[in-house]
Amino acid sequence: MNGTFPGDRITRQVLFAVELLDPVSGDLVSSPAQVSADGLGNGPVINLSGRFVFPVQPGIAGTVRVDLQGLPYEPISAPPPAASGTLLRLTLQPSTAYPFAASATLLRARLVDGAASVAGAAIRVTFADAAADHSALPATSDAFGAFAVLLRLDATAVANGDPVTADLTLRFTRGGMTKLRPGLRASAGGKTAIDIATETPITQFDWATL
Repeated sequence: MNGTFPGDRITRQVLFAVELLDPVSGDLVSSPAQVSADGLGNGPVINLSGRFVFPVQPGIAGTVRVDLQGLPYEPISAPPPAASGTLLRLTLQPSTAYPFAASATLLRARLVDGAASVAGAAIRVTFADAAADHSALPATSDAFGAFAVLLRLDATAVANGDPVTADLTLRFTRGGMTKLRPGLRASAGGKTAIDIATETPITQFDWATL
């Protein structure tokens, strides 16, 4: 299949290309990350725009694997693009090591189970006001149970300098089981969740008592 991607100087025979996207900045992520595909003997080249381009070659592409080489994102892999497409876009998930801006609205906390840290739990956010212009990136707890959820609260209100708060529920999933922690509030520029009932910041959640 012949194909071109922005940043290529010449037309190449392209099997498919992989695009790694930073969800915070919107930038493409490339070196030092490395990309490989099961079933293909030759790896990709990085074009001038930062995409990983696999040339046409013998073999059938299997799972696409990303080695982040220490970059501050969670591990990721995915099936190759469908036969009708030549671009696989993978949106990365920031890890707790991601250099969030000082002005970012974050929920930083730990997930424990009694005295033990809970690693690898998926953390998601749902907002009480579904009509509000709020959103949140997913997060995963690290080896110490720590996680950092980036919240994007109503951008118009934030830009106007208005005080912005959002009531929300945290959803924790581990081992196929999900538990919820409702009754939380976040404020623009804040770094922790506030318990609505007690108005105290929460920096640790216990799986055993959720």
